[in-house]
Amino acid sequence: MKIVVSGGTGFIGRALVAELCGAGHQVVVLTRKPGQPSFPNEQRVEWNARSAGPWWKDLRDAQAVVNLAGEPIADKRWTSARKRQLLDSRLSATRCLVDGLMAEATRPPVLISASGIGYYGVGGARALGEEAPLGQGFLADLSARWEAEGRDLTSSKAAELEQVGAYLLATWMRERSVTAAPWARRFDGRMLAALDRSLAALAARIEIPAALVARHPGVSAVGMQKLLEYFRERTARVQEMLLAPPESDDAHSRITRAFTRIHRCVFPAFGIGRQAGLQALVTLEWLRGMPLPRIIRKRLERRARDRDPEIPADDLPQVIRETMQLVEEVARFRAPRYLSCYLDVLDLHLEQIGRADLRRDDLRFDLYLEFGVATTTLLSLVGLGLSRTSAVALSGLIARDDLSPDGCIDWVVRNRADLRRTDLPAAIRREIEQRLRSPVETGGNE
Repeated sequence: MKIVVSGGTGFIGRALVAELCGAGHQVVVLTRKPGQPSFPNEQRVEWNARSAGPWWKDLRDAQAVVNLAGEPIADKRWTSARKRQLLDSRLSATRCLVDGLMAEATRPPVLISASGIGYYGVGGARALGEEAPLGQGFLADLSARWEAEGRDLTSSKAAELEQVGAYLLATWMRERSVTAAPWARRFDGRMLAALDRSLAALAARIEIPAALVARHPGVSAVGMQKLLEYFRERTARVQEMLLAPPESDDAHSRITRAFTRIHRCVFPAFGIGRQAGLQALVTLEWLRGMPLPRIIRKRLERRARDRDPEIPADDLPQVIRETMQLVEEVARFRAPRYLSCYLDVLDLHLEQIGRADLRRDDLRFDLYLEFGVATTTLLSLVGLGLSRTSAVALSGLIARDDLSPDGCIDWVVRNRADLRRTDLPAAIRREIEQRLRSPVETGGNE
């Protein structure tokens, strides 16, 4: 078996390479200082752990990749500069390796990327297992960010499998066979018959109605069934499963717990512990109409407040990139997709246990997150053609959350003169005039 090991000349890497070579595997070691290999079936390849290079070709045909690259953790005092080296060496090497793997048409079936027990922080006498939440401090932060860099590869493969599996199962549940699907004619009949049998056995264990499955294309019915069973096991505490309106005080904690349930039952689209909390916080800030620069500023303030003073300050461009990624990938894509599924499965459970009175049909998280607003007034303004920025600014002057589109137009007509005297930026005032010109003028002249 061909196995690629980055950081194979380090403390753990040397022992691993010796073990693998002794077992007869072909081992390719990515290292900054190649030198002479220690074993006949070991090949050393130079890389700088920061950018693409000729070493990419050595990833081809690998059956496994092990990532151990990073500056030694315990050989020097942890000054601010040293902490930055420890962090950067791990993030850049992992990012570089993942980029190389994703560039390959055929990726290795296994990627093992190192982390550290420091992920859990200082546990004292407590027993810490895999389910323990992320701790605090430099090592916890380093471990969490190191793991996140390797997640792009595994999450992209899992997402591909979820899409295909969800489509096949949804098709079978709707048609009771996949043989009539347009793509089926390209495959052998015996294979399709075997696929039908497998899907039938899977569908027999699923109680989610086919119509509900069809409402969530790309989301696995198997995961939805697991979520339903999770709710059933906690029927006595069903009110804890409900989501809260975005403006409520407990909205953040409830979205965090919903993300964690989705991650564990439906699909690993989010994180757990502090990671889910951060994703929920950015999602909620986006829901509440907060401008992106303010979301970034608040994140910088939180990180500065929560960090060890010895930890180097975040690089502003990196925080901007990470926050924009959270908004685009989580708040605007994963959250609406999976929260709407979560609510549908929860509604099904509430109906089954005779608690349909707990349903909140007014909570349209998919719609809220699509536009980045969460009140009737904001949705009305966006629906009238205003940008999110202008809608948020104008709604602050309207100071009501329940206006319909006609109500918003009526308010603008009645307050047109006052609007011109506000401190709204000229671009926003101009957009309000342009977008609402015809209905306002018609209403005002009549």
